[in-house]
Amino acid sequence: FGVGNGFAASPIDGQLAMAMSGDGLLYDRKSGKVLAAYSGYENGASAAAYSPEGDTFALASVGGVITIFDASTLDAMSSFDVGGTPFAMNYSLDGTRLAIGTADKRDSVLVVIDAASGAEMHRWGDYVGDITGVVFDPSGEYILTSAIDGIVRIYGLAQGQFLGGVHNSDYGLRALAIMPKKPVLAIAEAEVVVVKDIASGENLAQFDIGVSPIALAFAPAGDLFVGYVDGAILQWRIGQAEPIARFIAHDHQVTALAVSADGARLYSSSEGDAMITWRLQHEGTLEPSEEGYSNGVALGLDDQGRLIRVGPADGGAIVTRADRKNIFLPLASPFVDAGLSNDMI
Repeated sequence: FGVGNGFAASPIDGQLAMAMSGDGLLYDRKSGKVLAAYSGYENGASAAAYSPEGDTFALASVGGVITIFDASTLDAMSSFDVGGTPFAMNYSLDGTRLAIGTADKRDSVLVVIDAASGAEMHRWGDYVGDITGVVFDPSGEYILTSAIDGIVRIYGLAQGQFLGGVHNSDYGLRALAIMPKKPVLAIAEAEVVVVKDIASGENLAQFDIGVSPIALAFAPAGDLFVGYVDGAILQWRIGQAEPIARFIAHDHQVTALAVSADGARLYSSSEGDAMITWRLQHEGTLEPSEEGYSNGVALGLDDQGRLIRVGPADGGAIVTRADRKNIFLPLASPFVDAGLSNDMI
């Protein structure tokens, strides 16, 4: 699959709602099958979101129509037009509200709707560029957005008003993520990711490899996954200066990331390339015997019988699985779980 427009992962059953160039798809990771394809996205689906309970999911069209689906029946429950081009979309933690940010330059707006009825609750404008990220804070009282104008804005839902900027940059912001259950933001700038405490305004970390970050996702335990314009994905831990893992598979820029609710898997997509599932917690074996080594290279089988080749690299190892996906391993060892593209599987 070429998943260029984003996706959302169900918190309960491993299903993925995908915003594709021509359709909205619901894909089941366990069976490897597309459960439903939703047409009517001639200009493309532009965003996807799953409710925290996993009972509904939303797909947005480039034309501005948001449709909410029942995750059990896969039927459409309601639809509404927010106007503009939805780019970022997220449910509140209680699942009652849906926030949508549009990418319409100076006409970009943040819209909050009632997830059950589709009734519009709030609408804010005054943006100078596209909205690139929308998140609810853990308390559910505030919404934060990132935008190309370099400002992270905060809005109070109880007050129904714009409260100010919590971060300002001279460069456009590409993405925004919030740590589960903690008021900690990750902000993707031109070539750096800033991690900030919302309450104190303190910068907790800054991750810089000289490459533009495009996509962000926090794991439940607090690690941050960053997808870059060159196709790489790095796993960062607050308090450590270097990434703890590097994922190598995508040939094009990473467009979206998501971590499963149990923290066991990372989902990634890239522009015109592939949707990949990565296994983050591995309890099988990858311990070839000494006889398996030749000039620093080892061959072995993983716990699912797939051929693995391990070769040396600076600071770690390059691991190649039989489906031709590579990952760089420092001491920590994530494993590719599945890869989906037009020439695989």
